[in-house]
Amino acid sequence: MKSQRGGFAMGLIVGLLIGLALALAVALYVTKVPVPFVNKVPQRTAEQDAAEQEKNRNWDPNAGTAHKPGAKPAAPTSAPTAAAPPPWPHRRWPPRRRPPQRVIPQPSSPHARRPP
Repeated sequence: MKSQRGGFAMGLIVGLLIGLALALAVALYVTKVPVPFVNKVPQRTAEQDAAEQEKNRNWDPNAGTAHKPGAKPAAPTSAPTAAAPPPWPHRRWPPRRRPPQRVIPQPSSPHARRPP
């Protein structure tokens, strides 16, 4: 039987070098491969860009939330006639529970006898 040479450290170093070489090869392949669908989209002309920019010049993204021209604003509220109720919740719910108090028995006198 032939004796083996090298060992754990040599195998670890060789494995790391092979792994790094494979990772480098994959990285180079991914960066050099042509990206699909890049040239499939028709290019925009300067006239199209200018027309879209003019169309979007006065665009208001909040136009849907503004009042409509025929809508009347809400009538102002009058002063309340009755006293307003307190804001809810007016007290804590659920109520806090107090922790039980520890009762430490005190001797009746410092010279009291202890039971044997």
